Amino acid sequence: MLAKFTDLLDPRVQIGLIEQNVIFIANRSFEVYLHQKFSYDEIERRMLVPFFGNRRLLRAEERDEANNQYDLMQQAGIRFPQQFEAPEEIDRLVMVKAPHAKISFERAFFLVRNPAEYAEKSEQLIAAGIVTRKGLKNALIEEFAIGPSVNLNFFYSPLLGELELLGTDTRRQTNLDGLRGLPFAQAQQLIDEPVRMEEAGHIATTLTESMPRESLRDGREIRARHAERRSARRDRAVRAAMHHRRGSTQELRVLRCLAADSGLARNALYALYGISLGPRRVGRRAHCDGSRDGARRKPPGRGPDLTR
Repeated sequence: MLAKFTDLLDPRVQIGLIEQNVIFIANRSFEVYLHQKFSYDEIERRMLVPFFGNRRLLRAEERDEANNQYDLMQQAGIRFPQQFEAPEEIDRLVMVKAPHAKISFERAFFLVRNPAEYAEKSEQLIAAGIVTRKGLKNALIEEFAIGPSVNLNFFYSPLLGELELLGTDTRRQTNLDGLRGLPFAQAQQLIDEPVRMEEAGHIATTLTESMPRESLRDGREIRARHAERRSARRDRAVRAAMHHRRGSTQELRVLRCLAADSGLARNALYALYGISLGPRRVGRRAHCDGSRDGARRKPPGRGPDLTR
């Protein structure tokens, strides 16, 4: 057990997890809590445990990060709601997504149709303590597509070269789900109650027969665009390897130990950190005579010693 969620990135905690052969399955909570203290560059660099999936996609969900989900969809030719730069531009039903006033990693949502409604609704939510004026300045305003909301959960296997649609779900939100479950008469009595769309959970949902095929087509386009971007980024990382040697002595020692004892790819570590790992083969068979045949080397009897 850790005292704080952010302790997860402590080098000693990382070594302990790797010694237990942990493979980390990231979720939204992981990145949200860590991002309160660390940048995504720090999370990607200091989270040394192998990921099930791609750690570079953690930042894609953030709307203020470069190369986010909107960039991927645009490059893949997938339609997404039109965005508006300012409230004065609103000329249709839009959803406003602003930081929550009390929970910094949550967002507050509200629907309006024109600048006048925006002004009225935002003042109402400010008075209720749900949003702040500062948060509204950085709010995302985008066209609201009327229809069912479905989350598509994909997984791509580089071993099989296949993209799978693992599941579909939809959101449960406070207090929206409670209000729309009320009889009409009671709902009318709460007409001035601010509607909040705060995440409370998810439930499974199904798709019509034609939608999985369209969804997989879109998923393949996004994966292809991300693969192109990843290849270009890897080339830049190799060229700029020496610029990454800024870590502490302890961090460098940790990385060397990982390369020696955990079977992590030597080339990946060198590309990211510019650390020379010497002649030892990492991530493949290493034998006494230095060839790929013959007796295998005896594995170390204990884990890396960080006190050396």
